[in-house]
Amino acid sequence: MLRIVENFYTLQGEGPNIGKPSYFIRLRYCFMKCHFCDSKYTWSNTNNDSDIILLTAEDIINYCSNIKYEYEGCTDIVITGGEPLFQENHTDLEIMCNCFKDKNITFETTMLFDFDNFLVSNWLQNMGIIRNKCKLYNNNSYIFSISPKFDIKSYDNINSQYNSLDIENIFKFYSLREKINKNIGDYFYFKIVFEYKMKEKIEYFLDNYVYHENREYIYLMPETIIPFNKDSGQDILNRECAEFCKKKKVNYSPRLHVDLWGLKRGV
Repeated sequence: MLRIVENFYTLQGEGPNIGKPSYFIRLRYCFMKCHFCDSKYTWSNTNNDSDIILLTAEDIINYCSNIKYEYEGCTDIVITGGEPLFQENHTDLEIMCNCFKDKNITFETTMLFDFDNFLVSNWLQNMGIIRNKCKLYNNNSYIFSISPKFDIKSYDNINSQYNSLDIENIFKFYSLREKINKNIGDYFYFKIVFEYKMKEKIEYFLDNYVYHENREYIYLMPETIIPFNKDSGQDILNRECAEFCKKKKVNYSPRLHVDLWGLKRGV
């Protein structure tokens, strides 16, 4: 069963597809606890399902058919969260992907969905697992928008199991040291939130865990400062992020939806 917190038609606000008309499907649950998260409602108060859409396998087919009918001509579907890959099983997610196999599907994910194998796996192995479980090879187009998190406090739920988790474990999980094969490069990009306090860690990751030719796959986007208003210093952070991107030769991504609509939901 899939638990959908919200769904809406809008413009993609981040990454290489910024500005493209897209239909967003936001799923419930996430084991991360990121302080800058702008969708905490997907993982806080998860004992209350009164405000979400519960979809069985049969429901999913009807749900997707209605979207395709109502938004005919929309070619891009974004499955986000929360953590959309953090499911009890991936059969329902496979059904949804199959319904949209004629669309471009983007998964917005940390690529972390299996606690048991976290310390011995990596993002690339997990991407292969999801491609197989969801039978994505049948789709015309799909991409993983992968969001590494470098604040160790965001991993408290995992740390309660391992106790030994440290920042090097996280760097190794997201390592891009090896040159990426073009067949893999077409299916992912990294999207990292640029925070003042994480600047040194991001720089360390880029310098020590990213092969220089792989920097084309990395997008940095400035953290949204909350409360979001004209006096928050957001413009200063945006410019600092842009200068950092120039220095490190990675891509800069604005947050178009925040620039246009602030933190309003469903737009």
